Amino acid sequence: MIWAYVFLFLASFVMAAFELPKWCFILVILAFFIWIILTRIYPLAWEKNAEKTKKFLKKSRHPYYRFIYELLYQDEEKAENSLAEIKQNAVKEMAKVMLWTKQEKYEEAKSTLSGMKNDDFKHYYTAVIAQKQGNLQEYAASKSQLNDAAYLTWLEAEEKALAGKKEEALGIVEDQMKTLRGLKLLTAIHYKDELMGR
Repeated sequence: MIWAYVFLFLASFVMAAFELPKWCFILVILAFFIWIILTRIYPLAWEKNAEKTKKFLKKSRHPYYRFIYELLYQDEEKAENSLAEIKQNAVKEMAKVMLWTKQEKYEEAKSTLSGMKNDDFKHYYTAVIAQKQGNLQEYAASKSQLNDAAYLTWLEAEEKALAGKKEEALGIVEDQMKTLRGLKLLTAIHYKDELMGR
């Protein structure tokens, strides 16, 4: 990634040295941002092929993306190692909540969630933990504050699964997968596999 910024700097320097028109510089900047979107954002947000998103996470040098890959496809020890490398506090807190929820360390996850801002991530994981602990009042309260359709669908599928209606739960997730892209599609596939393995 650093080489891309070096290239942008050198291109700007050369264009300034040769006094090229401003539109040339604008084109270079525009091409740079398109490249960033296609290589860094597209695989996570809009990619239809889950395998490509999976490969992106696996090859990523970014510790959070490596953490997600390891949490989904490898083991928790590797995920913990990647978690330790995450520098941004807010992202690290989110990663801790995901790991602790998977490890069923619900009290640690709840403690971290209590200090986080009110957003869909916080409401979803609060609902997940409440659902696992059988706290129906907290579950309903957190679920009612969710705006993210994917999170809501996963909660509804889990309700069916916990009620012994595994086939209905799988049907809900399979229908949802037709509309998802990127990381959410990959997460839905992982959740479906987990449901099937129960």
